Amino acid sequence: MSDEEWETEADHEAEPDSKGNRGVDVANPFTENDTHAALEAAQGKFGRDPLDTQAKAAEEIRAEQERQIAAKKAAAEAEGDGLAAEMATLEAEFEQRKSQVETDFERRRSSLGSSTEEEEPVPPLMQLCQIFRDELGIDPGLNAKDCVTAAAADLSVAEA
Repeated sequence: MSDEEWETEADHEAEPDSKGNRGVDVANPFTENDTHAALEAAQGKFGRDPLDTQAKAAEEIRAEQERQIAAKKAAAEAEGDGLAAEMATLEAEFEQRKSQVETDFERRRSSLGSSTEEEEPVPPLMQLCQIFRDELGIDPGLNAKDCVTAAAADLSVAEA
């Protein structure tokens, strides 16, 4: 018997060709009819045209970009929710501390206010400036030093 008799078509399908393909069934363009193309279209398959391959690749890229955008949006929302929760915690802590400080302040004020009801005395220079303002008509916006200087100048002019 020769080797040809023992070889079957299955033996040839299992052997890889020069490109590494193992017996892939390729349709014959001369025998293929429109019903086969319609069947592929109904199943959502792309044709063998390079433009169809590019369209499929572009569709896959768009789908991946949409998935990434959705994932980034979800991550940003989660981060925003986390920041909002942290902000609420800090705000509650702030309000608690604020009320404690206000309570302490009021307690100290009441303890100090009951023992000291007298006003602080006005320094003599300020009293003098007030007299100059009232008697000589010196600008009330001037500080004490400028008030005394203006009064001295005004008095020196009046004496001369």
